Amino acid sequence: MNSNMIQTVTLRFPIQFEGRAIESLEVDLSKLTGEAFGKTATRYTSEGHGDASPVSLDFCAYCASVCAEVPTELMGKLIGPDYCEAALLVQNFLLDTPWIKELLAAEPEKSDDAA
Repeated sequence: MNSNMIQTVTLRFPIQFEGRAIESLEVDLSKLTGEAFGKTATRYTSEGHGDASPVSLDFCAYCASVCAEVPTELMGKLIGPDYCEAALLVQNFLLDTPWIKELLAAEPEKSDDAA
């Protein structure tokens, strides 16, 4: 397995969760296979969280909990910067594709009204 697939999120603000001190999360992105992604998306939407989209930080935090093998409730206990770091790690992984890079790099179309 590629060791780059396992990323450590060191919490700036460690928490207590279910009687344990949580100081970091080991996020193993290799756990986010197509099958796992589909099941996670289905579970996310069935729990009423909204659309399961890789551009949603909440959905990506949900995926991060799967990759870190921690309860999804733990993610909600993290302070904002730690929550976002874990979510952005997954989001960057999911959106790091050539066609997304091309789309984001494309110049916006210019309107004929802009004169």
